[in-house]
Amino acid sequence: MRKIILAFALTALFLAGACNGASSVKVEGHYIPDAKLEIKRLNLSHLVTVDSVHTDRRGNFAFRLPAKKGLPEFYYLMCNDKSVTSLLLLAGDRVNLSIEEATGMVQVKGSPETESLHEAEVAMKTSQHQYDSLMQQFLLLNPESKEAVALNYDLGTVYVKQKQGAIRFLFTHPTSMASVQVLFQRFSDDLPLFADFKDGLYFKHIYDSLQPLYPRSPYVIALRDQAELRRQQMELNEHLMNATESGFPDIALPNIQAEPVALSLLKGKVILLSFWLSQDPRQRIINQDLLDLYKKYAPALEIYQVALDTDKTAWARTVTEQQLPWISVCDGYGSGSSAVVTYAVTKLPTNFLIDQNGDIVGRDLSEAELHAALKSLR
Repeated sequence: MRKIILAFALTALFLAGACNGASSVKVEGHYIPDAKLEIKRLNLSHLVTVDSVHTDRRGNFAFRLPAKKGLPEFYYLMCNDKSVTSLLLLAGDRVNLSIEEATGMVQVKGSPETESLHEAEVAMKTSQHQYDSLMQQFLLLNPESKEAVALNYDLGTVYVKQKQGAIRFLFTHPTSMASVQVLFQRFSDDLPLFADFKDGLYFKHIYDSLQPLYPRSPYVIALRDQAELRRQQMELNEHLMNATESGFPDIALPNIQAEPVALSLLKGKVILLSFWLSQDPRQRIINQDLLDLYKKYAPALEIYQVALDTDKTAWARTVTEQQLPWISVCDGYGSGSSAVVTYAVTKLPTNFLIDQNGDIVGRDLSEAELHAALKSLR
């Protein structure tokens, strides 16, 4: 009888261990010897340190993380406050990592989600490197030169090809949480990969695919909110562009003297409503083109320029240094500005052309398109 009880107890312990293993993640790997590694979890918008581990003299390391079933989590392995590799882990994963210090190349086994995540990240990093290299060359040139025009085309090509690749990834990995990360990829702080109004359809597609699998995941819930926000932005954009009645949404923001200036004060004139980021060198160059436009068409044309900066002092300094003659405003809330919601702005720079009757007659017009439109409105 005692043997039966003992056997039952051992079986119970074995089952408990198996259950605990299924609700945890084990990661082992190889990196540089005698290094301290921090493991940080992405908590939607910020990183939280959850553990740390030291590699041994041979560079080997291992750690275990608790995990909730059905809730994939994003983790980052850090060394000296720099990301060594990213991980997308599910309960029950047994992961093996091999990390080359010199190249940063990572080989991963035992985590299909992390493999998918790395595939998307490598593609984006390659495109970012190409984009940054071309941009450094572009900023050294006269923006009106043939070389600058050619480089600008090349920049657009890199962007388009990366987006096409990202869309293919979304449709081949609709049930991977890595697709959430792809939807929020950026070339820079002001250049999201999926910034077009119609991109809301991709957000909804991935949400619809992931929600039945991970209904309690905070990432999926956040994706739902983004999909809904972009749907509303798309509807607002269609309303703005197809409005049959005169009138445009009014906004009132503070100028560099901290005095609120309403857009509606310019009603009756041709208005170029421009959204920009003053600390972006490329957008400061665009202001030079706007200066030529303003000198040619003022006083019939008024420009109301909204900066989406959070550092109002730096913005005011830029406005003064560039000697911008038009109305410059900024509330310091960045992408959280009420003007962003009012005009459904999802990328920078963005512009709206408003005629004398208050109708929005154009959006995101190029320099040539602006000249043509303004000639017809005079």
